[in-house]
Amino acid sequence: MSRDNNKVIEFDTKKKKKLKALDYVSPEKKEMLRKRKMEKQKKINRMRTIKSVGLFLLICIILYFLGPGLKLF
Repeated sequence: MSRDNNKVIEFDTKKKKKLKALDYVSPEKKEMLRKRKMEKQKKINRMRTIKSVGLFLLICIILYFLGPGLKLF
């Protein structure tokens, strides 16, 4: 055995090994995130629809009470 083939591995207690960060996302997590995003979008659309219908009804009620005094057509 020659000394050239031997390797010396340095050991330093102050250094911590760092794990490599992988860009892997499991299929289960992807599906969960997709469902969560869809539910959030549905909630936003539902609230937007409720606000629009409420505004429409408010305008209709105001026009109903002011209608006899107004000549729109």
